[in-house]
Amino acid sequence: MTDTPDHEEWQRRKEKADKEYEIRKQKLAESFRVAPEAVVEGLVVLGGVVGLGDIRDNEICTLDLSLKPWRYQGDADFKDTKLVLTTEIAPDDVDQYRELLTENKAYQLKAKVADYRFTTVDKAILLEVVGETTDPVFIELAAEVSREVTFDDPILGHFVLDKRLRCFKGQAQYQGESVVIRIDADQEGNIYPDYLANMKQFWPDFDSWVEKAKQLTAEENIDDVWPDENPDREEITTEEAYMDAMRLVTVSACDDDHMIALGFDDDERLVGGHEIVVDINLSTGELYTWIA
Repeated sequence: MTDTPDHEEWQRRKEKADKEYEIRKQKLAESFRVAPEAVVEGLVVLGGVVGLGDIRDNEICTLDLSLKPWRYQGDADFKDTKLVLTTEIAPDDVDQYRELLTENKAYQLKAKVADYRFTTVDKAILLEVVGETTDPVFIELAAEVSREVTFDDPILGHFVLDKRLRCFKGQAQYQGESVVIRIDADQEGNIYPDYLANMKQFWPDFDSWVEKAKQLTAEENIDDVWPDENPDREEITTEEAYMDAMRLVTVSACDDDHMIALGFDDDERLVGGHEIVVDINLSTGELYTWIA
């Protein structure tokens, strides 16, 4: 089979990109090699405590730790980037690091910081955890980022910002069970006005939309029911039984194109324990069901 001109061009670009990537990796490695040891201090970012990968024969794994803001010990000013520190540890030491380093707290760390920026973040090799810093500036920053952010709406109720997922979460009741209501937030932790408007548009017809979602999903999937995880239960053979097995767990506003997403638990009776998602286009009234 002869390569087409488009494929050949793609292949050339890929080879060029691969070579440039390897060159950048070599420059970063050299920068690490000559970098002096230094003590940095910074705030462990949310979700930035442990990132594991590169597990080799269950003996070595890579730990990533992210700080922002950060600075060198003795400096007054913070750097305007995130610092990602990497070290290789034994898998059995992972829990020790998780206990030692808590997100939204500030620490002093001995490291070798590269002066070559491989990506948009600064990179460093973690050498040692010196300890938690008592600098009042960091203590104030830690208190600020740990502060609970809430939002109240007269129709939808009370919401709390989940900083890890960057969305506001509230609660609603449907058929006697609690349902999580989620509305996405921006990087500053502000609720998206369009998403809030979508949820308010959806809210008056909450029950009707849920029933439509269940009905559509049952109609499209009744002939493809997965084996029940519990063989002692009665097999799902009707659309009514399929709909009864769908339990609403989340309602999400996460798209500005007049979309609402409903998430259903299947009680491990319909799709092997996977989540069933139904997207609702509030503008057109169309629904789309899929398995997550």
